[in-house]
Amino acid sequence: MTWNEALARCAETCGSFYLYAESGLARSAEAMKNAFPGADLLYSVKCNPHPLVLKTMAAHGLGADAASSVEVKRALGAGFSPEQIFYSAPGKTRDDIASTLRSCTIAADSLGEVQRIAKTAQDMAGGDMPDGPVGIGLRINPAFSFDGGEGGPSKFGIDEEQALAAVSEGLPEGVAVRGLHVHLKSQETDAAKIAAYWERVLAMAERFRAALGKLAFVNLGSGIGLRGTGGMPVDIKFLSGALEKLAGRFHKVCPETRILLESGRWLTGTNGVYASRVADRKVSRGRTYIILESTLGGFLRPCLVPFALQCSGGKSPAGCEPLFSSPDAFSVRALQGGPAEEIVTITGSLCTAADVIAEDVPMPHLECGDLVIIGSAGAYGATLSPSAFSSLPKAREFFLTVDGQLLQ
Repeated sequence: MTWNEALARCAETCGSFYLYAESGLARSAEAMKNAFPGADLLYSVKCNPHPLVLKTMAAHGLGADAASSVEVKRALGAGFSPEQIFYSAPGKTRDDIASTLRSCTIAADSLGEVQRIAKTAQDMAGGDMPDGPVGIGLRINPAFSFDGGEGGPSKFGIDEEQALAAVSEGLPEGVAVRGLHVHLKSQETDAAKIAAYWERVLAMAERFRAALGKLAFVNLGSGIGLRGTGGMPVDIKFLSGALEKLAGRFHKVCPETRILLESGRWLTGTNGVYASRVADRKVSRGRTYIILESTLGGFLRPCLVPFALQCSGGKSPAGCEPLFSSPDAFSVRALQGGPAEEIVTITGSLCTAADVIAEDVPMPHLECGDLVIIGSAGAYGATLSPSAFSSLPKAREFFLTVDGQLLQ
């Protein structure tokens, strides 16, 4: 089954849906592995936790970056081993900690959380620790910003100065710091800025290694973004060479330390689409409206583009990830193809004027039942969309395998 045949088949059974391509996911995973052979790659589960997407990433040897205890369980169910799963999020509850303590590496987000992990581990072991202390990571809020300026306050992580002081004074019995996690920005498209950020994180890791004696891993986060429609992709070749040089210098000081890189949207973003059938078309005072069965309720992020531009007076606002990246983040096309014949505004069926995907765009002539395809829906699509609004059916998710099978 071809891609367009799969889209048409899906449209026979539901009005709005996502379709992911295993072949594209596999190519992206292998491309990133080839670009960064000296790093362990982590797939960010939160961007698309579909079980078959997770299984594809596990099958290609990636680890998992989990942002909740549920994501840890999903990663385990998809075939990731506990050693491959790193759990980092603020505000973990005791239940979150207890349910994941021995099934992943937890990155503590605060010094209070370090205490809770130690207490939970001791309680679960009945006060005795026969397997030794629990190895944890520390999420660090560095003394520097992503762009190299002075670091600021953050809901994420432990301030670098606080963490170094705590390590020097001694952490609670029952835990041992094995590594560090830093992530300051997502959706960065300037390769030179990413490389400079990596260099600063590795220099910070050397300071912690001096205090700890050894460091099993340092998670650089990543932030590798996707360009909008028509834009040049991030220069992965440049980043590959930059990390190779940085890692070579770093490993002279920290030879035992694994370097971890996270990536979610870069792997999945362009390997999925969202599709919705035309439910109605009408003309109002000279403007043609194409009304889809579900837009904002099924795929929120494209609807935030006109909303953000309206709020900013037409100027392109700064990104706010993962909700808004850029005005040109999403392509829109009709399944039947053909030349543009009319200028239309594409909306959804929700009872809100904010339910608009694109205003005054050229499209082929569309009638009820035609299928409109929105690109870059493989990341932060189904996971972010408010399907409960107006009680519309939730958009279904399909997966086209390498050999042409259509699965759910």
